Amino acid sequence: MYEINKDFASSIQCAFMFLSNISMLEEGQIHLLGEGKTKGSIMENLIGMFNFFKANTMFDFVSNIVANVCALKVGRKWFIESGIIN
Repeated sequence: MYEINKDFASSIQCAFMFLSNISMLEEGQIHLLGEGKTKGSIMENLIGMFNFFKANTMFDFVSNIVANVCALKVGRKWFIESGIIN
């Protein structure tokens, strides 16, 4: 279990930890991946923030979210087809 140090905690880090926990469930993975016109938009934004702020540890939970979404076959397929992660 990961605990956030209260001296360094921020609402952003807590939100990412919450999304990481939600994405452990298939329903959360499907929701974060999206569907229709918005398919992938949440993941694109998360990965964009992760890449832009790569030196900031508060975005480390994004890697957990990506791994959780990739647990779904449709998630892996989307990542491959989108070309976001090469």
